[in-house]
Amino acid sequence: MALVDMKRPKAEIEKMEVPQEVEQDKYPYGLRITLEDAELGKLGISVKELDVGNEMSVKAIAKITNLEDRDSSGRGHRQSASLQIIKLDIPKPNGKTARHFANLNRGPG
Repeated sequence: MALVDMKRPKAEIEKMEVPQEVEQDKYPYGLRITLEDAELGKLGISVKELDVGNEMSVKAIAKITNLEDRDSSGRGHRQSASLQIIKLDIPKPNGKTARHFANLNRGPG
């Protein structure tokens, strides 16, 4: 399955009421996951192995918890699906560190 870039279209970013574009606004809030100490520990990851801006491969199983299909005045037809991640893996091939894996995913240059 090919990966799909979930970045918001430039026109949508420009319409936002934020005075300047920041990285977190390029992607919808609902696509962000935060891993705290307990979750990082279960995955065998330390933030000392990572650098801000690196990319990592994530494998997850999620359960659909809510589906909506609605019409509203001013916003038109909208659909949404809420997913609860129930299983998560951040693969580290050949026992290498997450930092090494993240750098591999960045590609050349």
